[in-house]
Amino acid sequence: MLSYALLKPLIQLGLRVFFRRIEVPHRKRLQTPGPLIIAANHPNTLMDPLVVAANRRDSVAFLAKSTFFKGPFMKWLMAQTNSIPIYRRQDAEGESVAHVSPAELAQRNEATFGRSYDYLDQGGTIMIFPEGTSVTERRLRPLKTGAARIALGAAARHDFRREVQILPVGINYFDPSRFRSDVLLNVALPIQVSDYAALYAQDPIAAADELTEEIRRRLEENLVITRDAAEDELVQQVERTFGEHLAPNDEETLYDNFELSRNLSEAIIYFEKHDPARLQEVREKLSEYLRELRALRLTDESLESGNKGERWLRGQKRRYGWRWASPCMCMAS
Repeated sequence: MLSYALLKPLIQLGLRVFFRRIEVPHRKRLQTPGPLIIAANHPNTLMDPLVVAANRRDSVAFLAKSTFFKGPFMKWLMAQTNSIPIYRRQDAEGESVAHVSPAELAQRNEATFGRSYDYLDQGGTIMIFPEGTSVTERRLRPLKTGAARIALGAAARHDFRREVQILPVGINYFDPSRFRSDVLLNVALPIQVSDYAALYAQDPIAAADELTEEIRRRLEENLVITRDAAEDELVQQVERTFGEHLAPNDEETLYDNFELSRNLSEAIIYFEKHDPARLQEVREKLSEYLRELRALRLTDESLESGNKGERWLRGQKRRYGWRWASPCMCMAS
C-alpha cells in the first residue's frame, strides 16, 4: 500500500531520533518470508508495532483492538497501516455498541480471522500481541490463543501443504518512557505451524493450546522477566549502580545488558532461597546509598569522576553499595 510505503521512512526517522540505540541481534530472522505471524510481547502500546515493523523490509499488517478504529481519521490511518480490527467484549462494553450480543461479537471476529487468512494466503505478514493488553512491566502476561488459531486456520486452508510460520519477538525496553533510551529486539527461531498438523486433525483446541505454549516458551527465552515490582526495582538498582563493573567488556552490546539483567534476576531468586538475610541486606544498603545520592542531588555516574572533593562519596558507594551487592554481582558474572 502506497501510504504504508510513505509512512514507513518517516516512522524509521522518528524512531532513530527517539531511541539512542535499537539493536536486533538476529536481524535476518526478522526478514523471514511470509506467510508469517509475528507474535510479540506488548509493554509499550503503540510503540511496539512501530519498532518491529520499522526493522522488517516487507510490509506488516497489525491486529489491533477495535477501539483504535474510531473516527474518520483513525479509520483512515489504521487502513493505511494495514490494520485489522479485533473485537473484545471489554471494549464493546464501553462503547455506544455496548449491547452487542456474544453471537455478533463472534461473527465480527470470524470476519477478522477471514481477513487474516486472506492476507496470509497472499504471503503477507501479520503482527499479533498474544497478551491482549499492554502494561509497562518486565513480565509476560497469560497469552491468548488467537495467534495460534489464526496460524493453524490459515495452514489448514491448504491442508498444511503451504508453510505458515510464527516468529516470536521479545521487545526489551531499557527505559520505555525516556527519550534517547535503548530497545533490544530479540528474535527467536520461527515456529513451523505444520509441526502441529497431526494434532490439529485430532483436536484443533489442543493444537492451539500447545502452539500457544510454544510461543510463550520462546518469548520467555528472549525477555527479561521479573516476578514482581520489588524484584524489578532491585534489578534496576543494581544495573544502574554496578552496570559498568559487571559489563563483560568496554564495548558492551544491548544483548550484554539483557543477559546481565537476566542473570541478576536469577541471582535474586537464588539468594531468596539460599541466603534471604543477605539479600535483604543488599536491598537495605543499596536503598540507603541511593537515598543519600538523591538527598545530595547527585547521580551514581558522577561518583566515577576524578573530582577529589567527591572521594568521600565514592567511599560511601563502596560502603553502602559495592560490599553488599557483591553476592548478586558474583551470580551475574
